[in-house]
Amino acid sequence: MFCKNCGTENSDSSLRCSKCNAYLKSSDSPLDGTGRVKVVSYFVLLCMLLFFGIIPLIVSFVAIYLMKKDKSFKAIENSRKFLYGYLVLVGISYMLAAAIKEPKFLVVSVFFLLFPLIVNYLFYKPLEEHQDWIIRYGIFADKPNEQSLLDVTKEKIQAFQKPQSCNVADELLKWKSLLDQGVITQEEFDSRKNQLLSKRL
Repeated sequence: MFCKNCGTENSDSSLRCSKCNAYLKSSDSPLDGTGRVKVVSYFVLLCMLLFFGIIPLIVSFVAIYLMKKDKSFKAIENSRKFLYGYLVLVGISYMLAAAIKEPKFLVVSVFFLLFPLIVNYLFYKPLEEHQDWIIRYGIFADKPNEQSLLDVTKEKIQAFQKPQSCNVADELLKWKSLLDQGVITQEEFDSRKNQLLSKRL
């Protein structure tokens, strides 16, 4: 595969040009099933490993939120740097603890030092390969302008919370019937009538 910018030949599996670092493939396509499974697996893994996964989990969610809000992939790139530093620092801490006190911490430290590879493979790589699409439409959108799950949920909640519109004439007839039966006073009827008519306008 040749780079459109500089003409350098790159392997077919390359995402970016080895010379000018330009994208070789369009990143304006939706994530395929494998990419989505990788992203979901990343979050499931972090939830399962909540012992240390709370900071990466929060950073990842905030990065996705900022990416959608700012319409820029910069937040995802910055979160990658932060998480790599965090995971290496924690891994080195466990390694020191293993050297000083507990040899069992050595296994945990190796896991922390290898976890950036998992983060890159399951989270950053799929997002980076489809960054233009994800910025515009979201991770789970299959077609342009498809509403995200969050937007659909918000609309359903708002529709549920809105009071159901009622027929003003029917409501006035009910109140008039109550007035005629002597259940309510003329003042109560007039007050409710004014409320109903003001809502109508």
